[in-house]
Amino acid sequence: MLILLITVYSKKYEAQIKLNLCSAMINENIENLNYHLDYKRTVSILNGNGFLKQTGYLYASDNKWRYNRFTTFNIKHLSDFSYRLTILETRKSNDDNTPDDIITKLYPESRRKVHVTKIEEIEPRIWLFSGLEFPLFACKVPF
Repeated sequence: MLILLITVYSKKYEAQIKLNLCSAMINENIENLNYHLDYKRTVSILNGNGFLKQTGYLYASDNKWRYNRFTTFNIKHLSDFSYRLTILETRKSNDDNTPDDIITKLYPESRRKVHVTKIEEIEPRIWLFSGLEFPLFACKVPF
């Protein structure tokens, strides 16, 4: 009697997101703190790593500050459209004069190093980012 044993190897599926310079214009009013932000957010993701660049201005009463931050992160697929982003580093550019305590007040989650977020391509070249930690935004990848 011959017994044939077949071993099936199955690799765990990991969705790889590939984004190149997906950008969004963000206009936020934080009325209870009397702040207004106008900035451009650009996201790129490739091979499990990514960067986020935010450049623009923060306004409060008679003050205007330059906002220019660069964040690097890695990304791991969790399930469906859910991903874990682990912040590796956030750098403040030389021309960024926005006080750090204001950014911490506006975005208390910015101190966290790990975020779970949903990322979904809702149209060709249009990506939707949503999560509990930060505002929802959509960005568009150029041709």
